Formats: sequence, C-alpha cells, structure tokens
Amino acid sequence: MPVPPWPPGARAAPELALSAWRDYPDRSQTSASPGDGVLHGVDPDAVLPGNGAAELFTWAARDAAAEGVSGLLAPGFADYRRALQCWNALMDRQFPLP
Repeated sequence: MPVPPWPPGARAAPELALSAWRDYPDRSQTSASPGDGVLHGVDPDAVLPGNGAAELFTWAARDAAAEGVSGLLAPGFADYRRALQCWNALMDRQFPLP
C-alpha cells in the first residue's frame, strides 16, 4: 500500500519540537504555577512545581538548612536526611516515632 505524501510542515514539526526542549525544566515554572494554583484553589505563590519528589525535598531542605537546626522523625524516609546533608544542614535531633 503506497504511503501518501507528507502534509506540508509535517517533516519540520519534530525538529521544531526538539528545538524548543531545554536540558532541564525551568525551575521557577512561571508558566505553570499560576494555572496550577487556580486549578486547585490555592495561592499560586504556594505552588512548588518540581521534577519529582527528590528535587522538591532537596529545595525544601535548602530552605530548612538556611533556617538553622533541623530535626527528623525516626525511622523515616532516607531521602529527607540525604536532602539535608546535601546542604550541610545541622541535624541535632531525631524524634522517635511510637
């Protein structure tokens, strides 16, 4: 069965899409945050877009480390400690869970 000719512009579409990609998403996600906030009924400034949970933990840990001493629930998810250690956070307490 013969293949019909490509529609005008169809060959350029994949190249155009690839040229718009970046190596890493825009961390500020300025185009996503306002719409996501409205969609979920929250202040857009309260929206923290990210590229997965590990990235969000890392940025939250940066802010926590800047505030001073941090504490962790124990046992807990290991990535919380990893994220805090990434920023050389002071962790002087573990709070044992019952």
